[in-house]
Amino acid sequence: CAHGTADGVGGVDTTDGRVRWVDSRGTDAVDSRLFGAATGGDGRVVFAPWVAGGVGVFDPRDDNFTLVDISSTIIINNKFAGAATASDGRVVFAPYKADGVGVFDPTDDSFTLVDISSTITVDNKFSGAATAGDGRVVFAPWVAGGVGVFDPRDAHFTLVDISSTIIINHQ
Repeated sequence: CAHGTADGVGGVDTTDGRVRWVDSRGTDAVDSRLFGAATGGDGRVVFAPWVAGGVGVFDPRDDNFTLVDISSTIIINNKFAGAATASDGRVVFAPYKADGVGVFDPTDDSFTLVDISSTITVDNKFSGAATAGDGRVVFAPWVAGGVGVFDPRDAHFTLVDISSTIIINHQ
């Protein structure tokens, strides 16, 4: 399922070609916990929280999986759908139902939520994120009437209207 209902994290060890699996069931008791991942600047894989109360972090050096609690900042379900790595190594999460862009800093495992509610108010905003060549993070529209563009250098968010070039069936 595309919504991260697996009970662990798997990957291929490039040194010996073996598949490794790390059980993550003990870190959160909710299905559909995580949705999207990106490699942080420190080499750990950072997972966007969908329903989980925290950011998933997998360290491929020792196959350790942890959940960094963010429940004091955001507690809704279906928070983020997608992740991309900023040029400074932070991981940016595409807001789905969240009213802000999520930013995880792997240097200190901190999380911030950058409020975008004055620019876009719909739910189910974006699904997917990619880092552009200029360092901005671009969010693929799901219900949003435009492409989301976030600049992690100054936390500036813009919505680029695409309604004249594409029909969005979810509106």
